[in-house]
Amino acid sequence: MESHTFMWLSFIFGNVATLTIKRKGMYMRKTLILLRGLPGSGKTNFAELLSLLSPEVFIIATDDRFMVNGKYKYDQSKLFDYHMQTQQDVHMAMSEDVSIIVVHNTFTNEKHMLDYTRLAGEHEYNVITLVVEHRHYGVSEHDVPTKNYLRMFKELKSSILLSNKGITKPLYMSDYYTE
Repeated sequence: MESHTFMWLSFIFGNVATLTIKRKGMYMRKTLILLRGLPGSGKTNFAELLSLLSPEVFIIATDDRFMVNGKYKYDQSKLFDYHMQTQQDVHMAMSEDVSIIVVHNTFTNEKHMLDYTRLAGEHEYNVITLVVEHRHYGVSEHDVPTKNYLRMFKELKSSILLSNKGITKPLYMSDYYTE
């Protein structure tokens, strides 16, 4: 099973790595991947898998800055500064033309991605957003209080949109499948 998983990831990654998009007469190969999802959903694991497939992948998350001696120590007072540092690191990677950058934050709200998409535009990066769902029945190492987790869940759910010909509506499985 692991080899199938690796082959599937290699196939996806191969498409991302060789992605060429024509925009305003320019061909772009640089890609910013924004991994979204709730705490404990597997964003970090997926980002680390992507990094194993090519030495040209730069992965980063604001949560990484909360790791102290191998333990996750969240401190709300540092959150804003850590987000700014993460954005600066992404900006630096883009300035160095790193071909694939993966940012794995919760991004529960569209506005949380705006600075990254702005940077991507300035540096001519293609942007791919992926939502990582908690389907592995793992235990979150983040110890997020239930109240905060539920707030984040509602925010993420309401921000996942499907855009088609200028019409934007929430994308939920129940919109397409009835029981």
